Amino acid sequence: MNSWLAAHQIAALAASWYYILFQGAITGVVGIVLIWRRAPHFALHRDALIAVTAIGLVTFWLYPVAPPRMLPGYHDIIARAVPTFASTVEAKGADQFASLPSLHVAWALWVAVACSSLLRHRALRIVIWLYPAATVLDVLATANHYLLDVITAPAILALA
Repeated sequence: MNSWLAAHQIAALAASWYYILFQGAITGVVGIVLIWRRAPHFALHRDALIAVTAIGLVTFWLYPVAPPRMLPGYHDIIARAVPTFASTVEAKGADQFASLPSLHVAWALWVAVACSSLLRHRALRIVIWLYPAATVLDVLATANHYLLDVITAPAILALA
C-alpha cells in the first residue's frame, strides 16, 4: 500500500491530510456533540478517551517504537505530500517514537463507539464503523504505523 500511495500524488495528499487533520478534528467534534446532546454516557466516553491517550503516552515513554516510515524500504508519504508539516512538526520530535499503539486507530474506534451510542438509525451505526476501517488503511498506507500498532489499539480502548 505504501509503495502504491507513493506513486499516486493526489491519493498521497489526501491520505496525508486525512492523517494530519481528521484524528484531532473528528475526535474533538464528537466530544463536543456528546456534550451538546447531553449524552447520558458522556462521562464514560470522556474518561475512556482520556485513559486511551494516557495509556498511549505512557507506552510511548516506556517502549518507544519508531514508525515504519523511518525505515529503509518505506516511503514517508506525509513528508513528500505535505513537506511543511513534516519540517515544522515531525522534525521537532513529534511522532519520532510514538508508533505503538496507534492512537489514531484507538481514537477512531472511540469515535465509532461514541457515535454508535448517539445514532438512532441502525444503518448510520453501521456506516460509522467505516471511519476506523479507513483510519487503519490510512495509517498503514502512509507507513506511520505497523500492523501490530493497529492490533493493539482496540486492546487499549477496551482497557480504558
